[in-house]
Amino acid sequence: GEDRDFQRRALREFGYSGPDDPAIPRFSQFSLGGEHKAAAVPTARSNHVITDPAALGGGGLVSRFRRNVEAIRLLKALHTDQRPPTAEEAQMLAGYTGFGGIAELAFGHHGGRDPNLRVLRQDLDGLLTPEERQSLLRSTPNSHYTDGLVAAALWQGLAHLGLEKGRVLEPAAGPGWFLGLQPDSLRRSVSVAAVEMDHIAGTIARLLYPRSPVQILPFEEAALPDGFFDAVLG
Repeated sequence: GEDRDFQRRALREFGYSGPDDPAIPRFSQFSLGGEHKAAAVPTARSNHVITDPAALGGGGLVSRFRRNVEAIRLLKALHTDQRPPTAEEAQMLAGYTGFGGIAELAFGHHGGRDPNLRVLRQDLDGLLTPEERQSLLRSTPNSHYTDGLVAAALWQGLAHLGLEKGRVLEPAAGPGWFLGLQPDSLRRSVSVAAVEMDHIAGTIARLLYPRSPVQILPFEEAALPDGFFDAVLG
């Protein structure tokens, strides 16, 4: 029926390639490194690893605005070149903080005639398509990413509760900080999938974490298989 068809589609979204009508798959059946249609680059690459959670999201509002513009410029260049980021470029992309909290700087009139803000706004306008701009505007009320140190502590909490293997869902991933902060001890045994509503942040997550399926759409529209995930982290 319709529900069964939905479950099949949801499983395919997260890389499951088992029988057409599977029971809830065992962990060993979930492809950690297999291809999935969400991948932006070949999945032979490993996921990016964030080594300094304290460095995520720091700085003042204008500094965050500037880093976001540079990350978007880099994202566009990588798309044009059709190549994955270098290690240094991956760190720059991972520093993207979204526009929650700086929407007025980026899209409003805050700052008046400040020439630096005017240049940043012009740069941002020149980088975004109309669809990307609307996506950013829609996401600003929710683009307040969990602090890196808190995200790392939540992973430690899951491990303390006994998670040793399984499947974890990040329902509002941003550029993928929770994916990048996954502890080394869980990287081989725990697979992480993600959902992100904003196109820019979701595309960054796909690029940085090619071994993790990322759906770019509002969470309420995501294809999520019943009983598939062992934990939700966000």
